[in-house]
Amino acid sequence: MIVNVIDRNTTTAVAQEAVRNRVFGAPPWSATTEVGKALARLTPATDPATLEKLATLSPQEQARLNRLTEDLSKSPATAAAEQKLKADRIKRLADTLSLIAALTTDDALNNLLALHGSATAKRAAARLAAQHLFGTDLLPEVGGDVWRTLWEAARRYSTESAYPAAPFPPTAPDTLCVLCQQPLSAEAIQRMERFESFIRDDTERQAHDEEAKFETVKRALTQLAISLRPVIDNIKEVELHDKALARGVRRALASARFRRYMGLRRAAGYDEKAIPATEPIPSAELAVLESEIRKYSDDLQKAAAAEERKALEAERQELADRAALNTHMPALSAEIARLQAIQFLHTCIADTATNAITTLGNKIADQVLTPRLRDKFAAEIIELVGGNIRVEMVRAGGQYGSPQYQIRLLAKPDAKVAEVLSEGEQTAVAIAAFLAELATAPHSSALVFDDPISSLDHRWRHKVAERLVGESAVRQVIVFTHDLIFLNDIEDAAKRTPCETRHICRSPTTIGMVNAELPWDGMKVAARVDNLEKRARAMEPVRATTDEETYKREARHFYDDLRAAWERALEEVAFAHVVMRHRDYIWSTNLLRVSALTEQDCNGWTDNFRRCCDLIAAHDGSRGRNRAMPEPVELLRDVQILDIWVLNLRDRQKTTVQASSLMPLAAAAGGK
Repeated sequence: MIVNVIDRNTTTAVAQEAVRNRVFGAPPWSATTEVGKALARLTPATDPATLEKLATLSPQEQARLNRLTEDLSKSPATAAAEQKLKADRIKRLADTLSLIAALTTDDALNNLLALHGSATAKRAAARLAAQHLFGTDLLPEVGGDVWRTLWEAARRYSTESAYPAAPFPPTAPDTLCVLCQQPLSAEAIQRMERFESFIRDDTERQAHDEEAKFETVKRALTQLAISLRPVIDNIKEVELHDKALARGVRRALASARFRRYMGLRRAAGYDEKAIPATEPIPSAELAVLESEIRKYSDDLQKAAAAEERKALEAERQELADRAALNTHMPALSAEIARLQAIQFLHTCIADTATNAITTLGNKIADQVLTPRLRDKFAAEIIELVGGNIRVEMVRAGGQYGSPQYQIRLLAKPDAKVAEVLSEGEQTAVAIAAFLAELATAPHSSALVFDDPISSLDHRWRHKVAERLVGESAVRQVIVFTHDLIFLNDIEDAAKRTPCETRHICRSPTTIGMVNAELPWDGMKVAARVDNLEKRARAMEPVRATTDEETYKREARHFYDDLRAAWERALEEVAFAHVVMRHRDYIWSTNLLRVSALTEQDCNGWTDNFRRCCDLIAAHDGSRGRNRAMPEPVELLRDVQILDIWVLNLRDRQKTTVQASSLMPLAAAAGGK
């Protein structure tokens, strides 16, 4: 808090303008949105609660904002096509769920059990008929399915080949049995006629037909795919829009799968418990979601027209301003308080005196600002350099009610800091002082650092990196640096913090080109593999359009970088960042991952590294050998070998870590 001297010839509004938050000078919100209009009408009587309500987005509104922000960054046709594909996937999910629901309803499962009971009863009746017709002196299972197959085959053979003009079974004299090729006696002919009568009997036909109906229904239910795997991507699509709806879909699938299992068990004759009630398929909710997405797709398609796009841009701006308003609430509360202070000062301007305000300002600085700033500076110094630099921040007077501060050596307060501390130590002190002062500011504006570790001792460099990453939790931090080691320190410190890197370079004609990829020395393995794959594919036209020597030089340079990528993979993947060049500590957290390394991994690394070494121009080769360089397709294959080596090793490292985390749980379960 800074109390400004208000002179009798200065109006209250002008005096208070000095403490007005900068956000109101260059507002980030649009003047045409509801937020912009509300903030333009700020008065001392404005209730902050109304602004807080305006700043609160529902989950649906937040999802709408995210979707508009993403889609409006693309061409309308592309965004509309993507949304249409999403709607199609949700419709396929709804159709699949409807099919599953239709085959697992109470009626469907009861029909299955009824068919099973009917088939069982009719088969029992057919068996009784067979025993009555055949007697009990025949072979087992006469009249059963296997026997029926044999009998039908005998009939076809008799009517189509042996006795095509005779009925079946044949009864003419000297007729031979179509099965045993022996003459048929009168008793045998009678027995065969009884067999044929049984086959044509209505009881057996009904049993066979009912069993066929049961098997058809059972087969359809058994072959029904009720699994998360085929539809998991569709469910994830739903989850992006409505988590509760996605949970309902999962519950419905699980319910249908368990009901099918219980129904099939009971149809197989097991005495199971009653089939549980079905979990309803949220078909209506899915249809609503599909309709909303299709409408949004249509809106995006129409957005190709300027007026339609303006409407979507306006909606996005409205939601974006509301979302951003929440971050400005402290400044808004301070602004309302400032307006209230102006209102109050207008009522008592005649009673103000500059000396009284100066005195009050100094008192507030001594009682509030100075202890807070001093303690914060001490904490920042300890965090950045520990006890290596012993300095303090003290108040050194003030002007017009604004306190001023200076840095002083604890051991020799009268000495000039710049004459005692090295350039690197001065840099560390300056960063600590800046961050301490920043902590007293009422805003969370972004910070931009240009090579903040210039001349900084390597012992403190990673401390600065950790501190800048910590500050990024409350504000955006942008760092320009030429030091790749410092970049590594920042990325190490930002393991759980969003961190984006860009490469700013120049060409002979252009300055300030922004590249999403880091320079080669700063690339990680995945980025290097991607870069090398692109280069390998680009070698095809080089091979086809240039001479042998030009291609050989390009290919050698390629294998020189591929060899470097294998070296980086050893450090980054095989050793899992446990030990890194130019880093002054060991990251023991990842030591377990190193145990996933196998002899096959080592041999694969050695063989491919040696292949690169044999192909590069590090040594002058024999003129007699004149070794031909690999073709572009081999270059691409060699890069893919590195990619597969990295992916396989990382998968096993992940499995190793997961297995290790489960060991205590497994031990506890074994103890029970």
